[in-house]
Amino acid sequence: MPRRSPINTIVVEFYGGPSSGKSEAMARLFSLLKQRHIAVEMAPEYAKKWAYEGRQIDGLDEFYILGKQIGAEAALLGKVAVVVTDRPVLMSSVYAGLYGGVRVGEGVKAAVLAYMGETMDRGHHRIVVLVPRRHAYDHLGRFENLDQAVVVDEVARQHVGILSCYGVWAGLYEGTDDKTTRQLAEDI
Repeated sequence: MPRRSPINTIVVEFYGGPSSGKSEAMARLFSLLKQRHIAVEMAPEYAKKWAYEGRQIDGLDEFYILGKQIGAEAALLGKVAVVVTDRPVLMSSVYAGLYGGVRVGEGVKAAVLAYMGETMDRGHHRIVVLVPRRHAYDHLGRFENLDQAVVVDEVARQHVGILSCYGVWAGLYEGTDDKTTRQLAEDI
C-alpha cells in the first residue's frame, strides 16, 4: 500500500506545444501564489536546456527526459502545497508517441501512467491548464517549427481528454488570460 504524504500537493500542469506560452503562464501563477504566501515551487521543462545547448533529442531520450521531469516533480511532492510545471510528465507520452516509435511510445506511456497513478494513490492532485497559442512563434529554445508545434498542441489536448475519462484531473482550466489565472490562484 502506498504511503500517504503529509501534504497533499496540487500539481498544476500547463499543456501546449512549444512556444504556446506555458513558461510565461507558469511564472505568472507561481508569482500569484507566492504573493498569497502559498508554498509553491516550479518544476520547469528539462528538455529546454538541451535546445539551448544545441543538442538534438532522439526518441529514446524521452525515457531520460521523463526521469528528469519525474525527479523534479517528485522531489517536491508532499513538501509544498503546489507544484507548477510547464512540462507535465504526460507530455513525455506525447513526444514519445510523435518521435519515438511504437515501443518507445508504449514504454513511456506505461511509465507515465504508473507514476501518475502512484501519485494519486498517495493523495496528490493534478490540475490541467490548456494553453492556447496566442502569440507569434519563438524559435529560441525550441526543437520544433510552428507547424510541428501545432501538432504537439493537438496531441497534448487529445491525451488530456483521454485521461479526463478516468478522473485523473482535479480541475481543468482553458486559457491563461489574467481572469483565468487569477481564478485558478483563488481556487487553489
